[in-house]
Amino acid sequence: MIETIEVPAVDFAECLRRYGVPYYLKIDIEGMDTLCLKALIPFEERPDYISLESDKVSFNKLQEEFNLLIKLGYTKFQTINQASVPRQKEPEDSREGHFSGQAFPLGSSGLFGSDLRGEWEDHKQILKKYKRIFLGYELFGDAGRFVRFCLGRVFLRFLNKYSPEPIPGWYDTHAKHSSVPE
Repeated sequence: MIETIEVPAVDFAECLRRYGVPYYLKIDIEGMDTLCLKALIPFEERPDYISLESDKVSFNKLQEEFNLLIKLGYTKFQTINQASVPRQKEPEDSREGHFSGQAFPLGSSGLFGSDLRGEWEDHKQILKKYKRIFLGYELFGDAGRFVRFCLGRVFLRFLNKYSPEPIPGWYDTHAKHSSVPE
């Protein structure tokens, strides 16, 4: 039996006014992440770092995410395959606080900010990466051309056994505010 449970809505902009703008903002609200980005527009202060679950269905929606991030003053980006997060290790010389020995199980956000080990790139470089990622989605994603067939699933298991990054994975975009020093 399905039961509907109504809960009161929480206005994100009101939360920001009441509790302040965070240093790091993780957004993952299943395809509605741009609502939080839009709520930041009227604020002069913005998080130094943002990460959001990137759209994996529409490249146009992904570009909209980047347009909003750029409008908000974010200039450097990384894309992180979330399926690889369990392999991340918290650095003992963490620049984001004190070392805690945190492990990152599948489904967790993983490292953020200056603890990310990849190169920060401009939006054009990241969009080039996302074009390759979207090709992976088209071929091996949830409704990908190869996955629809049993042989495709076998091929995908073979690829993932020998690939350094899970295919196709799902990705978060990390953005660094332009005011954050390199």
